[in-house]
Amino acid sequence: MGLLALTALSIAISYLLAWIPSLIQWLLARKRLIQAIDRLPGPKALPLVGCAYQFSFDSYKFTYLMEDLFERYSDGLRGNGMFRLWIGPFPVVCICRADSAKVILESSVETSKPKEGYGRLQEWLGTSILTSNGERWRSKRKMLTPAFHFSILNDFMTIFNKEATILLDQFSQFADSRQSVDVFPLIKLCALDIICGPGPSDVVVGEDGVNSGQPAFQQSLL
Repeated sequence: MGLLALTALSIAISYLLAWIPSLIQWLLARKRLIQAIDRLPGPKALPLVGCAYQFSFDSYKFTYLMEDLFERYSDGLRGNGMFRLWIGPFPVVCICRADSAKVILESSVETSKPKEGYGRLQEWLGTSILTSNGERWRSKRKMLTPAFHFSILNDFMTIFNKEATILLDQFSQFADSRQSVDVFPLIKLCALDIICGPGPSDVVVGEDGVNSGQPAFQQSLL
């Protein structure tokens, strides 16, 4: 073996030996992560694909799959409302109850966003309050917090009550029918009317039928 080959081999071995401690450290951290995530209940994960083999590209089927996983692995509304999935090598913790999410959302420490989920959003929206981390997030949040204080909603209680009354009147039409009803379209209209309520009156679509003769305009907003 020539001198040049020996030199190249020595360099390669040196690089390999230099990476071994980092590799061991990564493997140990990965093992701790897997053990921590797998303490949560969840469907069986296969090597490489994780739980993705159960998923469907049909959004309707996927929605009911997630509902089934919620009921099966997080004990429905009686449990803690959390279960885990593996999307390939990436862990995902699904939080399905407000009181479970509250612990994280109200934290002033756990504000970092995962790169896997927010990388594309940052390319699109930049580092806004939705996608930023650390001090950049805190400075933007401190600037915007007064504009979103709950007290500003008091001026809109009349609109909330009016639209909620209309929504309840619509619900009452189905109360005694003993049939399942898709309430999502009604709630969308109610939310749209609440959002448009402070604006000009001719902009409001109207869940009670007012101005509802503009389906294209309505659909574009919904």
